[in-house]
Amino acid sequence: MTDGKITSAWHTMGGNNSRAGRAACAFTLAPKAAGQRRAEGRIKASPVFSDDGVMFIADMTGLVLAFPPEDKPLWEKRLDAGIFATPAVGDGVLYTATTSGRVYALNAAGGDEIWNVQIPSPDDPRILSDLLLLPQFSLLIASSWGKRFAALDAQNGQERFSWNAGTNPYSAASTDASGAIYSLRAEWSQSGPNGTRLVRVEPQTGKESSLFFDEIMDQSATIHSVAAAPVIDDERKTVWFVTLSGRDSMLRSLSLETGKEQVRLPFQGRITAPPAILPDGGITVADMRGVIHNFDNGGERRYRYDTGADYLLSGPVCDAEGNIFVGDVASCVHAISPQGVGAIVFETDRSIEARPAFDPSGRLIVPAADGTIYSFSA
Repeated sequence: MTDGKITSAWHTMGGNNSRAGRAACAFTLAPKAAGQRRAEGRIKASPVFSDDGVMFIADMTGLVLAFPPEDKPLWEKRLDAGIFATPAVGDGVLYTATTSGRVYALNAAGGDEIWNVQIPSPDDPRILSDLLLLPQFSLLIASSWGKRFAALDAQNGQERFSWNAGTNPYSAASTDASGAIYSLRAEWSQSGPNGTRLVRVEPQTGKESSLFFDEIMDQSATIHSVAAAPVIDDERKTVWFVTLSGRDSMLRSLSLETGKEQVRLPFQGRITAPPAILPDGGITVADMRGVIHNFDNGGERRYRYDTGADYLLSGPVCDAEGNIFVGDVASCVHAISPQGVGAIVFETDRSIEARPAFDPSGRLIVPAADGTIYSFSA
């Protein structure tokens, strides 16, 4: 951080490939938006940014927009179908994927198409999980409901390797600082065993190893047991992840050094958005009952904050002091202090369903479902 500014852009959902959702600076949300931008349709994908501060927004009409820090869009481009998955940007290229199962590489400076490929799928082609870009390996990771993660060459879109994404693969992949890939999948077959598995995949070879398996006997629970992406705490060599069973959830942490489960926290209610890792290694998570939960890294509860919304689709983000920011489906933006004191600080015209993001200048960006993108200065 320099002069109160964030020095690294949020290139993907959650900031970087760890998906941790934490900014490098402290932030006090003003009760008035400093600016607004407009897309055309519903926004389910989080904003992402280039290093020079250009913001990329993708909506459910298939429109991709590039906004400079100020003024009107630099460019816009219409793709073949709606965009649900958060894009990824790096090395001057914006990667995005549509509900038709097609992945695009676009020149970030002007929107020109570099390549596009169709992810093979025997049935449902939709790409719903947020994209993952590994520039050091020139890899782009995407999964369709064809039940495979595809590792594409970022230069030309050719597939290098793939691995099992399980049934209903909505959960995105994440990486640790070394580039090792982590993903969750739901497994169901007549022969079993059946449940939720956390795997690690080597980015150079595609070799997969199983880190954790949670057995579930009920098929109806198993096929809907994966939603949120794993979140990596590189400092403490820990992965946090959520497993689902019916209407209930389990928030877990696993040591990446020993392979042992460290924390297991049950919830009465589903968790579908990724958690955020706090500066001290604690964890905050939003559930489908409209509640934000905050725990230390040993699983001891610090507080719970009820947003008053019926449910939460948007994952929380936090700043360098542990302040938490989240949007809800009742159109409200909440700010919650490290002590758990929270309040509604802004109301939008429509629900908030995408995870907020911090831009490189330190502003909080909150997209609403009606296509309005709000920016808040500290």
